[in-house]
Amino acid sequence: MEKYTFWKIGIKLSTEITYQVVLLLCMLRIFYNILKFGNVFLSFIFSSETCVRCGKVCFGMPVCDECRDILKKEIFFRRERFCSVCGKVLLSEDRVCMSCRSRNVLKNCDGVYPIFSYRLWNKNMVFDWKMNGRRSLTEFFSDMVYLTLHKIYEGKRIPAIVPVPPHKGKIRRKGWDQVEDLCFSIHRKYGLSVLYLLDNYSSEQQKKKNLKKRLSKSASFRLSLNFYGIKKRNGIPKEVILIDDVITTGATVNSCATVLKNAEVIKVNVLSLFIVD
Repeated sequence: MEKYTFWKIGIKLSTEITYQVVLLLCMLRIFYNILKFGNVFLSFIFSSETCVRCGKVCFGMPVCDECRDILKKEIFFRRERFCSVCGKVLLSEDRVCMSCRSRNVLKNCDGVYPIFSYRLWNKNMVFDWKMNGRRSLTEFFSDMVYLTLHKIYEGKRIPAIVPVPPHKGKIRRKGWDQVEDLCFSIHRKYGLSVLYLLDNYSSEQQKKKNLKKRLSKSASFRLSLNFYGIKKRNGIPKEVILIDDVITTGATVNSCATVLKNAEVIKVNVLSLFIVD
């Protein structure tokens, strides 16, 4: 009888001790998350950054308010003439730039809308975002993308966004994908639909390929498993907006547009943050 009593007491004590240890670990975890969130919040509110455009000190955002206003006005009131194929600014050409006249790489894209040219301070902005991991630029870019889409569709319903997928190993190597981060920010802030319809089976970075390899990479992109689930639930979207960060030759977005059109998507417009001209 005494052995049985001591055995019950032992089980009760061990159970209480285990419960206290688990409770303590949970409290420590909660406390850690509070500190972590607090540090991120305080660093966002009180940390000073330099504006990527003018170099002035600004708080919480990588672009100061004055430069943001200037860039917004440039998007809405641009007076340059643009190539009807690739969207580059025309210098002396009429309707179509010399590159598109000699080699129309973007033949499966219905419209191409680059926001910025890849030059001067824009290059530094891309480098900070992609190489230095300055993810606060994502929020700024998502605002610029939404303003551009709002201008393109002029009050009409904006179609679903399809991000250009990263090559294999990019997320494992860098920890994040800029285009996916951008699309998530657009969805979170503006409620636009994002459909992950494509996969990239290439393991080589695009920037390491020469022009010939870039133009012969159509087999790198395929429909993702998400595509078939979306097709079964909601049907194939008739129009989508392909989102990429930088257009260099146009081979990447054209390959993606080709795959989507072969899957019976009727219209594929392309919007990129930057274009190399």
